[in-house]
Amino acid sequence: MGGDEPDKDLTTLVETVLREIVTTVSGQFISSNPNNGQFYLDLKKVDDYDAIIAKKKVTLGDASFNTYYNEALKRVLERMDVTPHVTNYNIWQYEINWRERNAPRSGYLFFGSPNERSTAVPQRDYYIYFLRPYDASPVKDQKLEDEVFIYLSRRDEEFDEALALFAASHELSLTASGNAKNIYLQKSEQYLRKVVSWLQKHIWEAFDVVYQGKRQSLENWAKGKNIREISGIGQNETANFRDIINAIASICLAQHFETQAPKYPKFSVLITGYNRKQNTSEALRSISGGNRSKQALAILDTLQLLDGDRITTSKSPISQYISSKLAAKGKGQVLNREELIDKVNGLEYLDPSGFRLEPEWVVAVLAAMVYSGDIVLSVIGDKYDATKIQYLCASDLSNLVDFKHIELPKDWNIQSIKALFELVGLSPGLAQNVTQGNDEPVRVLQDALTKLISRIVFTMNHLRDGLIFWGEDLGGTLKLENAQQSLSKTKEFLESLTAFNTAAKLKNFNVPVAEIEAQRSSLDLVKTINAAQDFINNLNPLINWLSTAEKLLPGEHSWQTEFEKAKKTVLTQVRELKADEIKALTGKISYELQKLKKDYIEQYVKLHSKHRLNRQEDKKKAELSNDLRIRNLQKLGEIDIMPKQQVNEILEKLSGLKTCFNLTEQNLQADPICPHCRFNAAVESGASSASHILSQIDQILDNTITNWTEMLLQNLQDEHTQESIALLSEQDKAVLDQFIKNKELADKVDDNFVKILKEVLAGLIKVTINMDEIRRVISKAGGSITPAELKRVLDQYIDSLIQGK
Repeated sequence: MGGDEPDKDLTTLVETVLREIVTTVSGQFISSNPNNGQFYLDLKKVDDYDAIIAKKKVTLGDASFNTYYNEALKRVLERMDVTPHVTNYNIWQYEINWRERNAPRSGYLFFGSPNERSTAVPQRDYYIYFLRPYDASPVKDQKLEDEVFIYLSRRDEEFDEALALFAASHELSLTASGNAKNIYLQKSEQYLRKVVSWLQKHIWEAFDVVYQGKRQSLENWAKGKNIREISGIGQNETANFRDIINAIASICLAQHFETQAPKYPKFSVLITGYNRKQNTSEALRSISGGNRSKQALAILDTLQLLDGDRITTSKSPISQYISSKLAAKGKGQVLNREELIDKVNGLEYLDPSGFRLEPEWVVAVLAAMVYSGDIVLSVIGDKYDATKIQYLCASDLSNLVDFKHIELPKDWNIQSIKALFELVGLSPGLAQNVTQGNDEPVRVLQDALTKLISRIVFTMNHLRDGLIFWGEDLGGTLKLENAQQSLSKTKEFLESLTAFNTAAKLKNFNVPVAEIEAQRSSLDLVKTINAAQDFINNLNPLINWLSTAEKLLPGEHSWQTEFEKAKKTVLTQVRELKADEIKALTGKISYELQKLKKDYIEQYVKLHSKHRLNRQEDKKKAELSNDLRIRNLQKLGEIDIMPKQQVNEILEKLSGLKTCFNLTEQNLQADPICPHCRFNAAVESGASSASHILSQIDQILDNTITNWTEMLLQNLQDEHTQESIALLSEQDKAVLDQFIKNKELADKVDDNFVKILKEVLAGLIKVTINMDEIRRVISKAGGSITPAELKRVLDQYIDSLIQGK
């Protein structure tokens, strides 16, 4: 069975199968003894549960059917595990998405009619009623803008039958016990699933929605609307019953929400009651100088607390509203929480009839105001000004939501100092502390100035050395001709500020705000130049790698074409580069060049495999190097007339075959050449693979042995050789006679055999035939030539070579 205790596994499997059989026959005919685990046939056990359920169904009325319809609604609206707002009532606090603002609205979901509304305390933004389908009593619709009525208007026999069987089986389970109770509960669940399936399948045509007296099917309410967008579900998700109902309710109530909160911000990301606190915390981390996540940026942008990438409150209507309330209090007074946040039916909002903003979002705006030095925020046990912004944003959100009051910082005209702090990337709110004689912000300012001056010097060096990328100077592309001069002036300006190293000295700082702000253009140049240098630093290693790779593949290789095309495309993009596109272009070019690198590695590995022997082929090469045929040829090469250069050529071919079977694609990530064998495809690539050449050498050895054997046999038949053979001893003659008779060499050519051949062939003179000379002789005979004439020309040539020899 695969487990540690196969006997117990088998028992469990058998018991499971038996229980499935008991379920299939609705508990009839089979009983079990819990004391010994025995299952046995019990033919007297013949209760017909389906018949009993059918009989019970007839006794039930509309009230029961309405009750069990509500149970099915709980399942499809996902209310099974949610505690009702009022005990023993089908009433829940509910949330739907206000699609126009991408934010949640809080209301009530009722299974019943408006006369139960008194139980929904406190009042909320809207009410969604699911009316009883088996209740003929009329519903009083006052056409209120906060009420949505949902009717199951078009039932069929399939639905009525499934619901009645669900009600009957569940009613029987309430009074049954033991096995019968389990059977009724199982059947009840089966029928409930049928009811739920019918509701999900027929939702569009079966239900009508009434809003302010207008009655339409769900399908008509949804015409021209994007249900997926309203529901906030992904492209690969399917809208379920609850999603669809929520979306239709949102469509109906849109104008009501607009009237209720006309100034409510429009979020670019979906906000829910569950993620509002998390998103507020993200925004606070961003305000304190932490990493700005996509979510945090979306929240800050919605609350209009950003100017580019800077935190600011100057453009935020919410901040302006709070500031006006604080200003109305008069000099030296505080604005208490209860004067800013109002309670409406138990829920708290800022400006309920305008912004109607939840307290969490108010905290995010207050934190930005503290950061900007606009206010001081007081909570129980502490006060937060701009110097404590990091502590504020790290505090528990619930404590911040329950803040005590806000107040203005102490009065002092510090616009220039605020501008200076902001210029070097510090919170402008720190300027307020400087006016109170606090030297700590001045130290922070001086540190920032030192770092900024160093950065400018570093940037000027970059610019002086040239921003060279693949032979192109980015300085010209980015129009940095006057950058050195501009940076030099800003460097001098910042160096002049190092004299203001105490709060007292900073009191004498009277540089106009306009002059301070004028330095921003130079700081923007620093960002541009450093971005350009980062662009070069990030891409140069890859370009150097590819430039090296270019020299390692044959010139006609298809990858070379792709390389040139990619280089041309990259340089075209670089020549049109703009400062705000550098970061985006880095990723784009890197992606394209990485693809080119990946293609090269694949091609190089293929060529490497072709021109290098693997482990098995290396073994064969070793065997060939020690092959008896080579030794035999080397022995016979000692005879003057034998063409021993053929043996040398074979050995050169064999030694020229290199072995490498350790290369992996990972080896080539840092260097485009094999670190083990330094394979250069541009130099070493040929038509034949190493494997093929190895096979050729094997065949060449066979052919050479055959040819040399034939050459020896022919030369032994020469008349001069015959005379020499006659002078041999009988024993040596016998060796040659055996060779001539067998017409093949021995498996191992010995020294004696070679010595005999040297003696008898000593009178022969080797004549080398030059192929170029043969071509010259044939060309002298003229253009076209007959076979007979060709033979005559060649005979004459050969005769001329051997004359007198």
